[in-house]
Amino acid sequence: MLYQSFKYYFVRLGISFFLMMTAGFAALFFIHEIALSGLTFDDRPIKWGVVVISLFFGFLVFGMFGEHRFMKALDGLKWIDLQMPVKEVLPKFKALLRFTESSYFLPGHGRRLKEKVIRQYAQYLLSIGAEDRQALNIYLKAFLQDPSETAYRDMIVSVLTQKGNLEHAEIDLLLLILTKEKYADREILNFLVSIFLNQQTFSNKSEPVFLQALEKNAPQSDEIIAFLVPILAQKERKDPYSVQFYLNALDRAHPDQRTVLEDLIASSFCEERFRVVDPVLHQRCEAVFQRLAPDRQAQLMTAASDRTVAEKWKQVKLLRGEDARQVQRMNRETGVERSFGSALWEKLGGVVRAGREALRATVFKLFDGLNWVGGLPLKYKLNALFVLMGGVALAVWMGQGGGLPGDGTKEEETTKPIAVSPPNMAQKGVSKMHTIQVAAVNRKANADEIVDALKRKQVQGVYVLKTKRKSNGYWYKVRIGKFGSVDEAQKYAQNLVEQNIISNYFLVSLGTGNKASRG
Repeated sequence: MLYQSFKYYFVRLGISFFLMMTAGFAALFFIHEIALSGLTFDDRPIKWGVVVISLFFGFLVFGMFGEHRFMKALDGLKWIDLQMPVKEVLPKFKALLRFTESSYFLPGHGRRLKEKVIRQYAQYLLSIGAEDRQALNIYLKAFLQDPSETAYRDMIVSVLTQKGNLEHAEIDLLLLILTKEKYADREILNFLVSIFLNQQTFSNKSEPVFLQALEKNAPQSDEIIAFLVPILAQKERKDPYSVQFYLNALDRAHPDQRTVLEDLIASSFCEERFRVVDPVLHQRCEAVFQRLAPDRQAQLMTAASDRTVAEKWKQVKLLRGEDARQVQRMNRETGVERSFGSALWEKLGGVVRAGREALRATVFKLFDGLNWVGGLPLKYKLNALFVLMGGVALAVWMGQGGGLPGDGTKEEETTKPIAVSPPNMAQKGVSKMHTIQVAAVNRKANADEIVDALKRKQVQGVYVLKTKRKSNGYWYKVRIGKFGSVDEAQKYAQNLVEQNIISNYFLVSLGTGNKASRG
């Protein structure tokens, strides 16, 4: 169980980590280098999204994939042609049993799935009449799941009653079968009586068997009386089992034992032990008491008054603190009492189960669709693959600035940035120039990356201005063009924003004749 739990979490964490290292990094590369290349933004939400999605697929979807495989395999074993060779069928059941112990399932869930396999496995073994040791083990597991299944019970009883010496676990199994049927099977009852008498075993397990055998006039009744009466009389037991045994053994006991049994039965009546808990047994004890001589009745009544239950138990506090709390817990478990927490937990559990079942059904439909795709001919799969690759290539090309052939001219006229050259100040008589600043970083390599990204999108007039910082180091300011008016610079910058080439900017005024040093 511990090993399976370790496998469950270790494999899922490994799959989640693998998805983060492969698909996660691929997604980040696509976002930074293709979809949003050249833009500087906080990508922590994207990274957390990658982690959550990887854990979702590594834990939840992986487990549902395993359950989907199990259900398909189990459905395939429901309709087995009994004419198929047994050597071809048995390995499938064994493999499915091992599959329930894999890392797909926690121990509890795997045990429930294994029970489904065992029931179907036992039905198949019964249909082919298997009686080897392995088949009996499967019959036993199926019977323990459902003791009312008589087919497995008969097979197990037939084998156990043929054995000579039974182990304790095998005796317990026969006792389980016998008690489930309320001691109705006389053959099993007589068989167990013989075993207990041969072993001279008197315990809480053999005592009810002896009592039932005596009530049903089993062939070993005399042996049971001879074995048990001295033991019970010596201990002066007056519990319900013992008194019922005394009543059943009274007519067949030896004369010297009969007096002892009558005293024990009559004293139970005088003490009114069973007047409330078992009135029928109390009346049977009264009948024995009435048959006694008056002097013996008086002696027994006097002795009973000396040890009356009412006086002896009056000072006893039966339920102490821990016992009372245990009674409350049992009341809650049986539904007599319900706490607010348990009711709320039950409601929340129902909502969670409903959501999980809906998600499970969706994932199962997805897997069924993938199985359907897997069953298509190879030519359809290749065609679909080529179409998918073409679509990805087209999306990448368009993301890098491409377009459809018919829209090329229009795209250039409306959205393509126009090259900006510094105007001739002498001709225009401009006293002050303006430029667009889109970034300021403290590393030249970062500035070069931004410049390259802008140039890939055909933005002209991009340059870097290097200025000294107040603290140590330099600023590398990425700027675009020089304009004669603020409106002209504003219009051009807004055009870049609308094309998603830049996300933010601000305008910088340059004095007449000022020349920006290029870094």
